[in-house]
Amino acid sequence: MKPIGWMTGTVLLLLMATVLLLPRLGRLSSGALYAISDRGGTRQLYALDPDQQIAVRLNEKPVVPGGYLRSPDGQTLLLGAPNNRFNLEDYSTFRLAWHGGAAQPITVPDMHDWAWSADSQQIAFSSRYLNEYRQIFIIQPDGAGLRQLTREGENVNPSWSPDGRQIVFVSNRGGGAYRLYVLDATCPDVAACERSTRRLTQNPPGWDHFRPRWTPAGDQIIFVESNGFINKLQIIQTDGRRQRSMTNNAGASAFPIWSPDGRWIAYLSDRSGTWAIYVVDAACVADQCSSDQPLNRQPAHVFSITWLPDSQALAYVTNISEHPALWVVSLTGEERRLMSGEDAYWSPAWWPE
Repeated sequence: MKPIGWMTGTVLLLLMATVLLLPRLGRLSSGALYAISDRGGTRQLYALDPDQQIAVRLNEKPVVPGGYLRSPDGQTLLLGAPNNRFNLEDYSTFRLAWHGGAAQPITVPDMHDWAWSADSQQIAFSSRYLNEYRQIFIIQPDGAGLRQLTREGENVNPSWSPDGRQIVFVSNRGGGAYRLYVLDATCPDVAACERSTRRLTQNPPGWDHFRPRWTPAGDQIIFVESNGFINKLQIIQTDGRRQRSMTNNAGASAFPIWSPDGRWIAYLSDRSGTWAIYVVDAACVADQCSSDQPLNRQPAHVFSITWLPDSQALAYVTNISEHPALWVVSLTGEERRLMSGEDAYWSPAWWPE
């Protein structure tokens, strides 16, 4: 199959404008569903239409699991192509225009933790480029305008504020635990960026903070607090006040994602014995945040989740069959398999069009 630039206009419009009418779940959402699949023999990125059971390959390059990220304006995809099939952390970053063409390399080595700015004009990432430890950089999608933002300690997991003026990240600067910090993303050089940096969170002894994500409204940040055995989800206001726990259950909780409307938080937890999906109201307080029942009912591990654009359902990958399968579940608990057959799928993402 050819890259997407070769497709006929009919198929392209079908993938970009489809409205899925799925049995029992009714009308879910308009938009484009992406996932990595090995249906062509190697793991590559596909655009999917579950209603018509159509899969269109978007690139010729193999992609590492989770190794793609679409820009908010929908015009560009970042792809992670493996350099070493035995080490999935060793990959090169490419950009692919949505309208077609060949994937172009971004020549900075060791780009990890990609994060698009809301205006799609810049990419934040962590890298050891020219440094002993990982630092935060930003770059334009065409590879121009590379700037280093941090230099103290190790710095990872950048996430842009919705207005594009700040970046929250994780750092062990000063030694010891990893904490959340915020810097001014408009700073002209690394010295000014370091002067603008402020610590956001305090850690209990033996605990680290990871994977911060801004709420769509930009007033709160959710993150993972871990002691190496237990993971808990925490939320804090962007001014550093009112830190509160979202999970008090036994077991691990991880990979929190805000719903597009900012009302819900979905995450994965193994408290039931298998990794499953849990959803809580983002405005909940204290013990009201905990949920004892998973949203999905399939008796198998869930690997990854993504919200549909209307915030009413989630697509997810589970190992209920011999191969990782792609399913969808509504907030009322109705679920069904999205793509039939024996092909394996990983890392779904659903974007509005």
